Amino acid sequence: MQVMTIRCSDVAVESLPGTAKTGRGLVLFERLSGWGHDVLDGTALGEKTAGALKRHVGAVGYGFQFIRKPEIHAYLYGAPSVYVVRFDPAPRIERLAVTRAEDILDIDLARPQGTPVEGPMGLICTHGKRDMCCAIKGRPLAKTLDDRFGGEVIWETSHNKGHRFAPVFQLLPWGYSYGRLNASAAAAALSSPTLFVPQLRGRSIYGSAAQVAEVAVAARFSVAPGELELVDARGDHVWFRGRSGSYLVHLEKVHREGVVASCGKPGKAAEQWVALRDSVELLHGSADGGDGVGAVHEG
Repeated sequence: MQVMTIRCSDVAVESLPGTAKTGRGLVLFERLSGWGHDVLDGTALGEKTAGALKRHVGAVGYGFQFIRKPEIHAYLYGAPSVYVVRFDPAPRIERLAVTRAEDILDIDLARPQGTPVEGPMGLICTHGKRDMCCAIKGRPLAKTLDDRFGGEVIWETSHNKGHRFAPVFQLLPWGYSYGRLNASAAAAALSSPTLFVPQLRGRSIYGSAAQVAEVAVAARFSVAPGELELVDARGDHVWFRGRSGSYLVHLEKVHREGVVASCGKPGKAAEQWVALRDSVELLHGSADGGDGVGAVHEG
């Protein structure tokens, strides 16, 4: 008798906004294979180096991920590269050449002094040892996008949270995460001068509530990636400031049943923030960037 396997990414009971991994930036190390289950569990780099790297990147609030080019079993520039990505303030990507992972410990992550990379950059999780959904759904997407954009725009990456939303896509340098994107949507996210909203999970510099609120504002108004600045977040009210004015977003928590976090795990209950209907108020300014004062509600 054949047993049907339900993949975690085929179970859609959650809203995407508010599910992005949090952090201030990323250190991306080019490694072709041998990622292990967790890139810093000691399997890939040894316990001593992994522990030192975890402390080094953690000191500045950054995450650490492996990257590689899709279906190319060689380094892009002949030797391993490290990309230091700052999400905020002044989002930026810098590339540095290294000989080994230990060399990253000598980089001042706050001032990496690398070669600036003209963004944007897109990362697609293909970390099959962590969850097969990412390999099954992520690799075809990465290959399609790499064929289109080339260069150092598209990379396969290790686990970046949320394999239940595979394929998982990160838009850099701003640190936006997306889930369940197809190739055309991912290409639009990379190319659009305004923040691409469909399938947006949130920006990593914010907590869950602020992620939900930013997506709600961007869905109502045209904003550039990284434009909105968090002013305050108090329970179910979140304030942002943008070029056209200030925004207040009203949220509520909802209960979800049957959330499958990983393949093979049972469903569980969870709570998440969602934006209320008619929840976005423009407090100062106007939708066209003028100086009027009023309230514009999301319908």
